Amino acid sequence: RDAGVVIEPSKFVIIGRPQLAVLGDSTGSVAGRNLKAGPSASRPIALYAPTWHGYNSMTQLSSLARGPQIVDELTVAGFDVIFRPHPMSALTRAGRAQIAAIRSRLQTTTPQPKTFVAAAAEADLLVADPSSVIVDFLATGRPVIVILPSTTGISESADGDGLTASDAVLGIDGRVLPGLYRVDSSLQGMPGAIADAMGQDPLRDARLAVRDELFGDALKSGWTKQWDEQLARVLT
Repeated sequence: RDAGVVIEPSKFVIIGRPQLAVLGDSTGSVAGRNLKAGPSASRPIALYAPTWHGYNSMTQLSSLARGPQIVDELTVAGFDVIFRPHPMSALTRAGRAQIAAIRSRLQTTTPQPKTFVAAAAEADLLVADPSSVIVDFLATGRPVIVILPSTTGISESADGDGLTASDAVLGIDGRVLPGLYRVDSSLQGMPGAIADAMGQDPLRDARLAVRDELFGDALKSGWTKQWDEQLARVLT
C-alpha cells in the first residue's frame, strides 16, 4: 500500500515467524553466559552468512570475495566458524571459487548445521551482509556484525549515530541499524567490532530494543500463536 500497490487488505493475514521460535528464548547476553558448544566447549561460534553478488551495482552487497579474510579474523579471535553462503553464490564460477577458498580455511571438525535456523541457534555471533538473515538472527538477541558494501560506509559526514545518507541503500530497515556493529568494506574495523561484540557489548541494549520492536508480539504471546490461529481458521 505504501508503495502504491493496491491489493485488497482482506487478502492478507499475519502469521508471524513461527520458525524462529527456537531462536527467541535468549536474553542477548554473551559475556558470562554458557557459550554454544563447538569442537571445544570453551570456544564461541560465529556464523558467517554472506549474501550473493546481486544483479547490478545497486544490489552488490556481498562480502563473499573478502570471506577468507573475514574467516581468518574470526578464527584469530578464537571462534569456531559456521559458513553458510547464499545458494545463488554457487551458480557462478567466481562464486564457487570464493566459497572453496573460504571452506579451505575452516577446520573440517567445525559443525556445519543444515539450515540457517539451526546454525543461528548454535551461533554466539552473526557476521553478515545487508540481508534478511540479520532480522531473523536478531530474534536471538545476540550480537550482529554487518559488513557494509564498498559503495557505502561510515564516513566523516556521518551523524551522531554513525549513519550516512548512503545507508538508505543497504536494504536494512532503518530501525535495525542502531543495533548492529558495522564494518566497512576495508574490514579495518573488524577486530574492534569482534572485541566489542564479545566483550562489553555496548550495543546490547540497542539491539534488544530493536528485537523487541520487531518481534514484540511474538515475545509476549508466543512465536507460533498467530500461525496456529490462522492454521485453525483455514482447516475448520
